[in-house]
Amino acid sequence: METSPAATLPLVLVVDDNPDDLTTFARAVRGLPLRVEEATSGREGLQKALNGNHALLVLDYNLGDMTGTEILLRLKEAGSTVPVLIQSGIGSHFVVARALALGAEDFIAKDSPEYFQEVQRKIQSALSRQARAPRQDVAGDRRQPVAELEKAIDDLIERTRGAFSAVGFSSPDGFRVTTRIRQPGALTPETICAMVASATSSSRFLGQGLGTRDLKLVTAEFADGVLLCAPVGDYGFLFAVSPTVGPSAAPARREFDLAVPELANLLESITKIQRFSR
Repeated sequence: METSPAATLPLVLVVDDNPDDLTTFARAVRGLPLRVEEATSGREGLQKALNGNHALLVLDYNLGDMTGTEILLRLKEAGSTVPVLIQSGIGSHFVVARALALGAEDFIAKDSPEYFQEVQRKIQSALSRQARAPRQDVAGDRRQPVAELEKAIDDLIERTRGAFSAVGFSSPDGFRVTTRIRQPGALTPETICAMVASATSSSRFLGQGLGTRDLKLVTAEFADGVLLCAPVGDYGFLFAVSPTVGPSAAPARREFDLAVPELANLLESITKIQRFSR
């Protein structure tokens, strides 16, 4: 049975909870050599992105159940290398900077008077870069140290009996995280991103490694608890969030301090094989 020419065209997944915006997007890409698949919620889009074979993802920033950058974070955690465009009617500098910091290829402003041209230009550019990029299958090489780190994090959460509501690691810029969240709720990967980025923004914490005995643990209190964050040289940060504050957080801090060397070695292994590569 012969494959139709259309079936060989690159497949683009667009995720948007607004039917009118999906229609507008479809009109904007009409005539381009590609196929379009739609999802109308963040969860549906995430599942399709994880299970599909897409050449490009176009994610709305403001979805009903989650944000486009949260989907982007989840995909990065899963090791996805599919390029992502974030689009939104809110063209603020914060939204644009956040999307790009998290690894998005580009940003599309829905309220741009040249929306059609912008969509066509940025989609064609992203697909062109994707077609030229060398194909690498590092999933097998990457999965073992990631699995080891996840197990070490799970063990830490288990033996501390609820002392931590989340434990994980982040990229050096603090904007990409892989985390185990013990009690999902208000604490989300995006919330943790903001906490880590805020706590580690001071230059006195940057560039510190585990090779010195005087390594200081970054501690910062937020509405969601106390963030404990240990810099690991140029590899990023290990962090834990304790729901308790004040002196009662001391035992959690000691446990995290003891676990840092083992977690740091695993973090280095992951980063060396481009865990945070785009």
